Amino acid sequence: MWGTKRIAAVLLAAALIGLPSCAGEEKTGEVLIKPVESASTGQNVRLADVTVGSVARNYSADGSIRYKEQTITCDFDGARVVSYNIGAGDTVAKGDVLATVSIEHSEADLQSLRAELSIAKSSGDRRISDASAAVSSAKKSLSEYDGEDATARRRLELALERAEINEKLTRKSVEQNVDAAQRKVDEFVERISRTTIVAPADGYIANLEMRAEGAAIPLGGKICTLVTYDDVSLVGTSELSGAVRYGMTMTLSARGLDGEYETKVIAAPNIENAATGIFAVAIPDELMKTFTESAGELNPSTGGRPGRPTSLPSGIRLETERVRVDDAVIVPNGAVQNEDGKRFVYVMRDGELRKRFIATGLSDDKNTQVLDGLEVGEQVSVG
Repeated sequence: MWGTKRIAAVLLAAALIGLPSCAGEEKTGEVLIKPVESASTGQNVRLADVTVGSVARNYSADGSIRYKEQTITCDFDGARVVSYNIGAGDTVAKGDVLATVSIEHSEADLQSLRAELSIAKSSGDRRISDASAAVSSAKKSLSEYDGEDATARRRLELALERAEINEKLTRKSVEQNVDAAQRKVDEFVERISRTTIVAPADGYIANLEMRAEGAAIPLGGKICTLVTYDDVSLVGTSELSGAVRYGMTMTLSARGLDGEYETKVIAAPNIENAATGIFAVAIPDELMKTFTESAGELNPSTGGRPGRPTSLPSGIRLETERVRVDDAVIVPNGAVQNEDGKRFVYVMRDGELRKRFIATGLSDDKNTQVLDGLEVGEQVSVG
C-alpha cells in the first residue's frame, strides 16, 4: 500500500512539474504582462503612482511639399510618333499639345466601309421609292373610287394611312442605316488622321518617354509624367496621438527662408486609427511664390502659365502652438522605456515588478500621457 501511494505521489509531482507556472506569461485585456526578476517592496525600488494630470508642450514635425503626378498615356491603337511638342521640365497649360501621332490603317478597310455606306444609300433609296409608290397607288385608288359603299371607302382610306405610315417609318430606318454607315467611315478617317495628345491640366513635365520619329507607341504606352498644380499640399507626420488637430495653428520655417509663416492644419490624422499620422497644412500664398516661378505678368516668359516648382527649401519645420491635454492618465517620463520602438513600464504587482507594454501619447519635460495599458492607482518603477 505504501508503495502504491509513493508511486502516485511521484506521478502527481511529475504532473505538477509539467504544468505551466501561474507566474508565467498572462494576458490582461489588450495588455501583455510578463514577470521579470522578482523584487520585494523592501528592496531599493523607487515607485511612482499612475495618476491623472495635464501634459503640455510644443509639437514640431518635418514637412515636405507634395504635388499630384499624372501619367499621360497613348489611348490610340496602332499609333506612331510624328513629333513631340514638349521636353522634360517644360511648363504646360491645360489643352497644350504634348505630342502628335499618326495611326496605322489598311486602305482596304477604308474602301470596305465606304462601300457599305454606298450600299446603305442605294438600297435605302429603293426602299423609299417603293414606299412612296405604295402611297401614290393608295391615293389614286381612293380618288378614283366613286361608289357609295362606305365600308369599301373606309378600307381604301385605311390602306392609304398604312402606306403613309410605312413610308415614314421606311425613311426613318433608311436614315438611321445611312447615318450608322457614315459614322463608321468618319470614325475610321478620324482615327487614322494625325491626332494629338494634350495636357489635361496646368503643370510641368517631370519626365518624358522619348521615342524616335515613326516609332510605334503601344496602346496605353507612357508619353510623360505631368506634375499638376491642382493638388499641392504641405504635409508632416505626427507620431503622437492627438498632438495635431484640424484647425490648429502652426508656424512654418525652413532654412533659406526669412522669418516664419503662420498656417493651419487642414487635414489631421484619425486619432482612433493613427497608423500613418500624416497631416496636411495650408500653404501660405507668400510661401507658395518661393516654391514656384511667378505667373502671368510677373513671368511673361511662360505665357501666363504657372511656373515650374523651384528647388524646395531644406529643413522645413512645422511647429504647433502649445498643445495641452487635461485629465490624462500620466506617469513620470523616467518610468517609460523603449524596446524596438515599443514603449513599456515595470508595474509593481503582488510584490513583483512586471513588464507591461503600453500605448503613449503626448509628453512634456516631466510626464508622459498613457493611452492604454495602465490604470490610475497602479504603481510603476522609476528606477
